[in-house]
Amino acid sequence: MYVSQKIQYALRALFELAKHYSESQDNLCRIQDVSERKSIPFKFLEGLLNELKKGFLVIWWGRWNFSIPHPV
Repeated sequence: MYVSQKIQYALRALFELAKHYSESQDNLCRIQDVSERKSIPFKFLEGLLNELKKGFLVIWWGRWNFSIPHPV
């Protein structure tokens, strides 16, 4: 089964946001931190997170901070 690099990056970013959400008090994670920890190009990650935001998979806070939505 072929999984594109874009999908791999999206999953890595989502897992990192979920991990940060469970470990942090503020639940916000900077794009730069995810980019460095997961070796994802910053500009590509920024565009990818904007796409995920349109699908309500991530929440944008401020200029460079993202989080996953609060569980119901």
